[in-house]
Amino acid sequence: MGDKGTSMIETAIAIPVVLFILISIFTLAFAGYNKVIVTSAAREGAREYAVSACQQQAMDAIEDVLSLSFTQLTYDVEFKESVESVEVILLGRQQIFAPGLSAAFSDTSPNSINLLGSAKYRKEGWQ
Repeated sequence: MGDKGTSMIETAIAIPVVLFILISIFTLAFAGYNKVIVTSAAREGAREYAVSACQQQAMDAIEDVLSLSFTQLTYDVEFKESVESVEVILLGRQQIFAPGLSAAFSDTSPNSINLLGSAKYRKEGWQ
């Protein structure tokens, strides 16, 4: 077979491994960035809800911040209200492009990473 055949086989084995590692690194980098975006969106939504007492305005603030993401995020929003404060819980999901990587990050959503953001603010000027 010779040296050329051996190097071709080594390359054929190494390229998929290197590509998987690179895709995983980019996926995790986007997940870290999107975690910051989801947390910021929850904070902005809670601040808006605490000031305006309007869930629609809070949703608009959340969607404005989520539009800064490089990737398409799906999300669920939960509003909680107590006597003195409001809380916004935001669960974002980012798609995973590396096969097999989802097993390490998500039990409930195949091929996605769950990103949780929450914020709690004191009510301002509610009557």
